Amino acid sequence: MSGLRSVDRPHRAGMFVVGLSILLAGCESPPKQCQAVPDGWLDGKSKIPELAPINRLHLARDGSMRWNGMAVTSAAVRGILLTTARDQPRPFLLLDYDSGLSCDQIYRFREFVDQAYQCRAGNCGEGELKH
Repeated sequence: MSGLRSVDRPHRAGMFVVGLSILLAGCESPPKQCQAVPDGWLDGKSKIPELAPINRLHLARDGSMRWNGMAVTSAAVRGILLTTARDQPRPFLLLDYDSGLSCDQIYRFREFVDQAYQCRAGNCGEGELKH
């Protein structure tokens, strides 16, 4: 599981630029009717905290997840979130979704993530945030 944590610190900046470029090509925002993020979460109009490492978590239509581009189980994601929540500085978590997900799927996913990562404290966001 340690290979799924935040990218090693010395290589994070370069890998972030490459990875973010690849990931943004396929990222979707939630459907309009469920785009309002929960209290404390950042949306596409917000800025990611300065110098915060960034991790991405993607939910596919079939319920599968990808952590920084790597396929992971929900149990692995929960463990990763609980572990990285103790990192200092705490990495920012950016969620995105496949198109076609229902609001119910998105709400359940947000709750799953928030329980392990305390997103309501400004540690998470959705969409294409500014850095």
